[in-house]
Amino acid sequence: MQQEEFKTRHSFHFKIIVCVVFGAFYSYAFVRYHVGKQLWDWIHIPYVLNKAIAWTGASLLVGTLLPNRLLFTKGWTRKTFGAVGFRWILVHIICTLALLGEKLYPKMFNDQQLNTTGWVAVAFGIAAFVCFSMPWYATIRKIQPPHVLYKFGRFGVLCAVGHATTLGISGWTSAGQWPFIMPPITLIFVVFALFVVVYRYVFCGYRQKEQP
Repeated sequence: MQQEEFKTRHSFHFKIIVCVVFGAFYSYAFVRYHVGKQLWDWIHIPYVLNKAIAWTGASLLVGTLLPNRLLFTKGWTRKTFGAVGFRWILVHIICTLALLGEKLYPKMFNDQQLNTTGWVAVAFGIAAFVCFSMPWYATIRKIQPPHVLYKFGRFGVLCAVGHATTLGISGWTSAGQWPFIMPPITLIFVVFALFVVVYRYVFCGYRQKEQP
């Protein structure tokens, strides 16, 4: 009984934190795009919202790489991050398919056709979705880790980094053009994801090897 109450309480706390994170991400996107870039057309409302949805979902999926000792102290697991993050990404995919076009994604199109940047971004996106689908499938089938399906998640993170980098790298170096000196969302996400990867596989891996 106490274990069920513990899970329920921490699950509720996790949902609240996710909502707060999404609110913070959307506020950032709102200020940067609506206020800073003056994108007030009705079509830009779901466009900016979709950015915050993608940022939230991708960040949660990156959270699956955090060491267990950091998660267990809060009563969370990697499955929690992965399951919730995957749902957010599904919403992002649906929104993107509904909004996709040259008006909102000019970097991806030339004369209404996907250009090289567009195809590379789509390829990375599909690869990331397939990789993240593997641990999600293992979760709903109640397959316990360590199973090979869960290992696809780390490759999914790298594909998500490639997806974000392809879409945003052209604007990373033009800091003088950033609205209110606010870095692009893609840049913030890539830096965060690479930091987690380095922390998990370099720093934590080194510490584990040093332990007797």
